[in-house]
Amino acid sequence: FFSISWRHLKTPYDLVHVHSVPDFEVFAALLPKITGSRILLDIHDLVPEFYSSKFKVKINNPIVVMLKLIERVCCSFANHVIISNELWRSVLFSRSVKSEKCTTVINYPDTNIFSYRGIKKTDSSFLIIYPGTLNYHQGVDILVRAMVYVKDITPVIKLNIYGSGPQISELIDIIENNGLQSNVCMHNMIPLEEITKIMAQSDL
Repeated sequence: FFSISWRHLKTPYDLVHVHSVPDFEVFAALLPKITGSRILLDIHDLVPEFYSSKFKVKINNPIVVMLKLIERVCCSFANHVIISNELWRSVLFSRSVKSEKCTTVINYPDTNIFSYRGIKKTDSSFLIIYPGTLNYHQGVDILVRAMVYVKDITPVIKLNIYGSGPQISELIDIIENNGLQSNVCMHNMIPLEEITKIMAQSDL
């Protein structure tokens, strides 16, 4: 707030683009807003649902209800809202923002980095790759648990997980407790340019 306000006083902003989460970051642009700047709130995750999933509380939990109220106030403060998919746009439209004030802008990979390289595997396995953060709300644990059932139907199936996050120890426990060591392998996070080569060799 202080940084943006100071910069705005020196060279006024025409537009401030705020990336959420959290939604209330939008109020860092209070001074630009009241002096005529346009404010764009870019919501990457619906905070009430994100909180409910991450901390495993019901959607009617008082904190989640409060977060919905904050979301509504933040959307009202912004001149326009960007959301990353149509499903979430429908949710926002139902509780926090008018349809004409909200636009879906889908996240796309950088095609300069993520392009098919024509690399083929050297074995007959069916290879699944998960690259990314390992948080509860990503649901990687569901994928690992599913391997318990799939490996008996398709023994050649392999799952390689490349990532880091608070769910690592839980995922390792699931792998060990279900005897999945030969089907599921955990790897550290690797640079973006390297993961594209690995993804190019995967089946899924």
